[in-house]
Amino acid sequence: MKFAEIYLNQTNKRIDHPYDYKIPERFESVIVPGVRVGVTFGNGNRQLEGFVVRVKEETAYPDKIKELEAVIDESPILTKEQIALCLWMKSTYCALFYEGLYHFTNPVKVVKRLEVSAEDPYENRIAFEPYESIERVYRLVRKEPVRGAVQKKILELLETRDFTRRELCELLGAVGSSLRTLEKKGLVIAYERDTSCAVSDGKAMPEKITLSESSEFLYRQFLEKRQKGRPCFIFEENSDTRLMLYCKAVEECLNGGKTALMLFPEIGLSLEMRALLYRYFGNAVAVCHGKLSQKERYQIFKRVSCGEIKVLVGSRAALFMPFRKLGLIVVDEERDPSYYAAAMPRYNTITIAQKYAALCGADLIVSDEIPSVAAVKNTESGEWTGIYNAPCFVRKKPVPVIVDMQSEMKSGNFDFMSCRLRESLEKTLAEKKTAMLLINKRGYASYVFCRSCGYVEKCPACGVSLKYYAGSDVLKCHYCGYTKKRNTVCPECGEKKIKALGLGIDQVYELLKNRYPDCNILKLDGETIASYDDFKRVKQELAEKHWDIILGTRMLLRNFNFQNIGLAAALLIDGDLNHGDYSSSENAYQLYRRFFNRMTENTPCLIQTYEPDNITNEALASENPSDFYRQEFEYRRLMGYPPEKHLVLFSLFHSDEVQVADDSREFFRSLQKACGSGADVEIFEPFLSGVIRGNGQIRWKILLKAKDLDAFKHIIEEITAAGEIERLASKVSIEIDPPATL
Repeated sequence: MKFAEIYLNQTNKRIDHPYDYKIPERFESVIVPGVRVGVTFGNGNRQLEGFVVRVKEETAYPDKIKELEAVIDESPILTKEQIALCLWMKSTYCALFYEGLYHFTNPVKVVKRLEVSAEDPYENRIAFEPYESIERVYRLVRKEPVRGAVQKKILELLETRDFTRRELCELLGAVGSSLRTLEKKGLVIAYERDTSCAVSDGKAMPEKITLSESSEFLYRQFLEKRQKGRPCFIFEENSDTRLMLYCKAVEECLNGGKTALMLFPEIGLSLEMRALLYRYFGNAVAVCHGKLSQKERYQIFKRVSCGEIKVLVGSRAALFMPFRKLGLIVVDEERDPSYYAAAMPRYNTITIAQKYAALCGADLIVSDEIPSVAAVKNTESGEWTGIYNAPCFVRKKPVPVIVDMQSEMKSGNFDFMSCRLRESLEKTLAEKKTAMLLINKRGYASYVFCRSCGYVEKCPACGVSLKYYAGSDVLKCHYCGYTKKRNTVCPECGEKKIKALGLGIDQVYELLKNRYPDCNILKLDGETIASYDDFKRVKQELAEKHWDIILGTRMLLRNFNFQNIGLAAALLIDGDLNHGDYSSSENAYQLYRRFFNRMTENTPCLIQTYEPDNITNEALASENPSDFYRQEFEYRRLMGYPPEKHLVLFSLFHSDEVQVADDSREFFRSLQKACGSGADVEIFEPFLSGVIRGNGQIRWKILLKAKDLDAFKHIIEEITAAGEIERLASKVSIEIDPPATL
């Protein structure tokens, strides 16, 4: 007789451990680690879904265990490496097993169905069934001259690989009538792709990968320096050079009979990059991103599982697909905020990728235009291997000039533009060049308040101040989207002294339009580029029309092709420098360094600031990037912030303000008791963090610092075993080394 260790799909941390179930003889051939089953649990025989992590010959409770009742999956949906990774996530992030498992099984989620007994209509049972689907795919039969431009493009794409209709629409727009015409001509056929693991024929490597000198140099360095179990960080600012290096590394991986994974931020998955990868890897490549339907995610999951897809490109969700013989993981733009998961377990994609690569024995390549503080620290300590380009391939960067706005005020200039910026802007306009101005503040003003009583308009759901948009004369919440018309009379005191304060991009745009009425001014922010269609429209406008001034938020850093730039200026950097978090300096340095690096060496660059002596400003104006990292290392060493120490952030949230405050203090006392008097762990008093985005729940936070995460794990295991978390009325979430603590 065999027994299965099974985790249950439930929400109580105290009972979140594997339970032994007897395997009936009829199921012995199919019950293996990685399959989902149906079981009963507890005295009431509650029907639950379970996941098998181990099959064994003996159990410590032979007379007390139940039989499992149903098998959901015909074959394992997770590999042994994925099961080990899921268990590691549960342990490391103090999450429920099924919270981690969700990321792996979401594309093949279980469908529940109620079964009514024919003998007893009052006896109902839940049937668990796996999700299944098929998709329609188009394939090229033959190519011959056609008239329509869209038809020509469709045939060119189908030469490289087979495409679904959605993939063609993403690349070419509306293609319905053109596809029907090509089908009638017999040039294209449509077939239903099943998941029988039959590998698509042909087009495995339709186009040869040719490297530039710079990419070739980096690739040789990678081959020479890579070591098993040690990630490689590529110090290279040019995204095209990095992409070609990745493709060459993937090609080598495929030639060795293994599969590869390439991770990019959601916005980094440009259509141009996808088209390039299709040409290089044909039917062997697929793209996995957040806009895919359940049906499309299911198809990718199955095709990856059976080995049909050998190269998967996508956002962080692609990391949890069931790869066979994974040989390479690539993570580009490593510091992008989209790599941090918002739901439990709140993981960092880089950390998961590093663990997954170690479990699979795969190479891990990490890179970014501007490396994070943690990445530089890891390469300097030898934990990661740093790969640098030859000096002859490193482009010289412009050095921005610091403009002291305090001196401007002392000289009588209270405008948002310094005298130097105004002179430089007018010179740029006279030369018929484009001026790029960065202000990282959305809306017209930061907030609206009453000058009589001090009342500030806030979002009723989120509790944050509403930003003012002058164009539509509305107040808007940037968290939940709540919108209301601006009051002309204070709802608190009845006075007509409502005033908008703070400089936002809309206000700057209005001032520039009034001062330079004959200039073409383009505004780029989250309001003007709300979708990918807006992004494509702006790219076309930039190519077809000359713009005198381009004003934008961090949206300027997206993949736009700016030309003929005569001036680049940061209008006010201080808001980003003083955001109030330990990572504020790094965030500001990353943002503004990326902005200025997009300019040529001789482009005049200005930084307007009220803190000219701030070390981040000085580092931006320095020609040596190590100046910033050296100062930031010292600051974090003194304060005990990552990467010097680990930060653990507990968040407690509840709709009742008094309840969550009491729970936070009680939980803090439990942590103190578990920590004892050891010096390895430092815990700080709970503090009110604000309101959860959208749902209006009050959030409190508790911060813990630990040199070694093992000490923290011991503490949380003790608290969980004692039921301290389950006893609280408030919900608790845990983050390890979060990008921000506020």
